Amino acid sequence: MTVSVWLVRKQNSRSSTSAPTNALQILSAFEEQSAAKYWQPELDAQRRLRTVTALWDAINHSTNKLATALANFSPRELILPVYNSATELPHNIRLFAPLNTTSQPSPYSELLAFINDWMLDECEFRFTAINPDIFYVSLHLYHPTLSKRAILEGNVSVQFSTSNTLDRVDASRLELRTRAGPAAFAEMFHAQVPPPPGSYLIDPLIVWDLDSDSQLEVLLPGANVVIRRTPEGAFTPDRLITHEPGPILTAIVGDFTGNGTTDLVTANFDGLQLFEGAGGQFSNSSRRVWTATPRLRYPQALTAGDMDRDGDLDLFLAQYKVPFQNGQMPFPYFDANDGYPNFLLANDGTGNFTDITARAGLAAKRARRAYSASFVDLDSDSDLDLVLTSDFAGLDAFENNGARGDNLKFTDATKKWFPETAALGMGHSFADFDRDGLLDLILIGMNSPTADRLRSANLSRPYDVPDAGRRDALTFGNRLYFGSRENFQLQFVHRPVSAQVARTGWSWGSATADIDNDGFPELYIANGHASRASTHDYESEFWLHDIYVGQSQENSFAETYFRQKLTRARAANHSYGGHERNRLYLNQRGTNFVEVAHLFGLALPEDCRNAAAADLDRDGRLDLVVTTFEEYPEVRQTVRFYRNKLESVGHHVTIAPANSLHTGATAALISTSNNTAQTNAFTIVSGESYRTQLSPNLHLGVGPATDPRLSTNTFTLE
Repeated sequence: MTVSVWLVRKQNSRSSTSAPTNALQILSAFEEQSAAKYWQPELDAQRRLRTVTALWDAINHSTNKLATALANFSPRELILPVYNSATELPHNIRLFAPLNTTSQPSPYSELLAFINDWMLDECEFRFTAINPDIFYVSLHLYHPTLSKRAILEGNVSVQFSTSNTLDRVDASRLELRTRAGPAAFAEMFHAQVPPPPGSYLIDPLIVWDLDSDSQLEVLLPGANVVIRRTPEGAFTPDRLITHEPGPILTAIVGDFTGNGTTDLVTANFDGLQLFEGAGGQFSNSSRRVWTATPRLRYPQALTAGDMDRDGDLDLFLAQYKVPFQNGQMPFPYFDANDGYPNFLLANDGTGNFTDITARAGLAAKRARRAYSASFVDLDSDSDLDLVLTSDFAGLDAFENNGARGDNLKFTDATKKWFPETAALGMGHSFADFDRDGLLDLILIGMNSPTADRLRSANLSRPYDVPDAGRRDALTFGNRLYFGSRENFQLQFVHRPVSAQVARTGWSWGSATADIDNDGFPELYIANGHASRASTHDYESEFWLHDIYVGQSQENSFAETYFRQKLTRARAANHSYGGHERNRLYLNQRGTNFVEVAHLFGLALPEDCRNAAAADLDRDGRLDLVVTTFEEYPEVRQTVRFYRNKLESVGHHVTIAPANSLHTGATAALISTSNNTAQTNAFTIVSGESYRTQLSPNLHLGVGPATDPRLSTNTFTLE
């Protein structure tokens, strides 16, 4: 969108009383008029939202959150839920579903009795629909005397008075989940990790056994940090590379030189550097193994695998392009292919790489603004396909034709394998959630309360290309695809259970982890973008204005417009995708998911990024690693380890690949439990989630196994 277009639009709609003096004023005035023309019901809703935002802010800033909530919450009518008997779930979890009773106002004393002696840890109030007004509400409660945690969660119908105060609140549909006893996870390591001078991020997060002693190390290459476990069980940070390696924008480990040791490949603006490994360390000297021409702009993610089956590890390097910078915005916002180029890089066997992107058939979508990528054998044909995630397009999948050398080709199989793939895609992970022997995929994507409200009121605004329905598809949230074979053809399909994990907020990393070793992996999701002092959120500006102002081209007027708005929001301490909570979905045998993060002590309120699961203390239970990226109350990045303390867990097996060339391969483990044979599909992926790489040693829960083969606890993938 050029300035001349803005000038014409403004001149056509300008009243005689307004006289903007420059193009930026014209742009701002045009946006104000557009808001009144297209978004008036949403603007009215935002005025009502301020009442709830003020309540939420008051709660957050209080030392006694529950007392503050009660003191500031006084609707004329309140309807509370009515519960009957609980559904008993594993790990002492009790689920109370509300009875479908006639909605009658409840005396305020009932509310006081309902939460008597509880403490409020955290809360969320998300305005998701207008006329009628619906809020998603989540309350995380704790009872110190009973050592009991509770989650009160669901949709609440709210009626406001003419002065936008709370008039009638129908909370009768809130579900209650409780758990007694100590938290299932306890923090065992916490460190603030500053990025090096001139750098921005401390990740990627890599969990790997560098010295082959069966003890995992945790790497943060962006900060040049490795965290090792001492013989006494303590974790100590150290320098990953003893000298200053220069900026590391992303990185990956693997045997890239074919000598049987773990090497480190890092990306900077000039290309790729390789640090050879020896004895759990990396050489201080590096060599350039690929030169980028032109220079890289934003190296984001690396994935490795033997894509051409020539016996060495190849690479795919994805780049990202940040919206707002220099006045540009992804265009179209739902299918942008206007970023910096991505690269398919073939290894010559010694760790030197050649760009074969165009030759291999990947040129058409190489400008995706990519967040994550994985080599993985999706169709089980023994060659590595490619999955790419981007936050203004969603998921792309490319099928490998299995050829070697110059005949290697990838074909776009996105529509062939997947239904709707639009998402604000931030990452993806693989697991067999329903234990049917087929690989499933979770695409992490953000949902949007603003987009929800616009959809509920059927509000839209003309866009420069047809976009009917695309905003709603893009903001659906996470997409859980189940592997399926229909008439022997691979498909990844949505099922009703997929909706249970769809809406988790501004989500980033994901960890698929069988935390109780029952054979059905759980899903842990890291959330939160930019939380600041106020829960008032900038996000509505993006959907009402910003996507209509910017396009792919850089524009100085748009840049100033964006900068001024973002500066005002920051000065007012407004958040942007803030005050989210991490989520943990307990897998109920692939047919149901129950969110239990607060019940297990894992609902971190800080803005988080990376998430990984690994057995850090070697006790047979998967622990969790999380990084944070915080702006409030102080700017900092941290890494945190959480020890799994669940008592009722099943058996597990560890599957170790014979060599790293199995990266991306899929296989199946058949085990017997209670005289029933069950199959787990699994894959070894080098690079998944959000900027995360996990050890190739797989930890698979098998439940209360009776198969005598499992007594060794170790299998080898040949």
